[in-house]
Amino acid sequence: DLRGHLEPLLAAAFEPSILHLGTGNSPLPEAMYDAGYRRQTCVDVSVAVMNHMRARNAASRPELRWIAADCTDMGAAVPEGHFDMVIEKCTMDAFFCHDLHALLLARFVKEAFRTTAPHGTFVSISYHRPR
Repeated sequence: DLRGHLEPLLAAAFEPSILHLGTGNSPLPEAMYDAGYRRQTCVDVSVAVMNHMRARNAASRPELRWIAADCTDMGAAVPEGHFDMVIEKCTMDAFFCHDLHALLLARFVKEAFRTTAPHGTFVSISYHRPR
């Protein structure tokens, strides 16, 4: 359960804005919305998945934003220094499988910090054990 880990990090922000990087079809944004976190933006490279998630949540979670963009170069799609919390859940794990993983990881982390507010937090969640 991630709630016990994330809530203390969000306690200082009033109506925190949250960015999910590489969200795919993860239920995390939905669970956080249901827990009261309404200001969330979810980004993934797959247009089809973002369209599916937008349609799935349109009636029950209308404030969730779904953006199809490359998390290593989001450009104007996602504002700089805006989010109180930026979360990636296993997105970096996926980059490790790519031949250019070092370059992709550097670009990804740069974008994560570019979008995190000065007082914000970047959270990286991995289900892999360190080696």
